[in-house]
Amino acid sequence: MKRLVVGYGNTLRRDDGIGAVVAQCVESEAVKRLGPEAADLHVITPFQLLPEHAEILAGADIAVFVDAAVGDTPGEVRCLEPSAEPVATGLHGMGVTALSQLAATLYGGRSRIVVVAVTAETFEFGESLSPAVEAAVDDAVAAVFEIFGSLSVGRA
Repeated sequence: MKRLVVGYGNTLRRDDGIGAVVAQCVESEAVKRLGPEAADLHVITPFQLLPEHAEILAGADIAVFVDAAVGDTPGEVRCLEPSAEPVATGLHGMGVTALSQLAATLYGGRSRIVVVAVTAETFEFGESLSPAVEAAVDDAVAAVFEIFGSLSVGRA
């Protein structure tokens, strides 16, 4: 199973960088958590989603997009279908749904997609995550591996 993690957002805007932090943690823990299947994991950390990412997405069986979201409870981790992706996703060029449609149209890609959204506390300039969002990193990483695990168990 080919897995893709896309942790996106601006790492110079505090909590907007949560996607990259989570994606890097997933990559560093992949061998321990996925074993030999880690070889089929691809991780990217762009500032925003671009049409050029459609080809990468088309090659994945499952894609998990990790991004900051707007909400009332900083540090809350939610797993969403792309159609329910948070409004903040629109700040990063194209959204997950549009990218998925482009991958299908241009490359025949039919990836299963889940968005892991972490509610941000601040988008101010800076490179560190807020304490609430920093505390949510482990939960977001666990959510990504749980998504992968739920698919592996159901496959014959």
